[in-house]
Amino acid sequence: MLTTLENLDDLVQSGRAREAISGYSLALETTPFEAKTERAHLLAGRGAAHMTLAHWHEAERDYAAAEHLLPGDSSIAFTRALLLYRVNDGSQLVFRRVLPICRDAFDRADPATRQSLREQVLDNPFYKPLAEALFGNQ
Repeated sequence: MLTTLENLDDLVQSGRAREAISGYSLALETTPFEAKTERAHLLAGRGAAHMTLAHWHEAERDYAAAEHLLPGDSSIAFTRALLLYRVNDGSQLVFRRVLPICRDAFDRADPATRQSLREQVLDNPFYKPLAEALFGNQ
């Protein structure tokens, strides 16, 4: 069983999200509760795996727990806002709520994280309205 965070992330990227979810869950079982940063990253990774399978409620549960552990993490806040937008089918009401969260998280992120967040939005046509509002027409 692959248990390093990079290997689990690679499983998600290669379309093996169910296997990754099992790996994240196993890693969470063996990670001490005091290791907040590591647990938050494992929860966010498992949340991302759930998102690829359209398991919206499970993804929200994991991202909420991750954000509770690391409230200042811009990547977690940004992705949780994208999840809210996704779950609500891109409604205008939710768009107006999500956009400032995404802007704030993006502005707080370091340059490498900003690039990752930008790609997350630009690579998915569903997020086109958010991409245009955040980054202009690219």
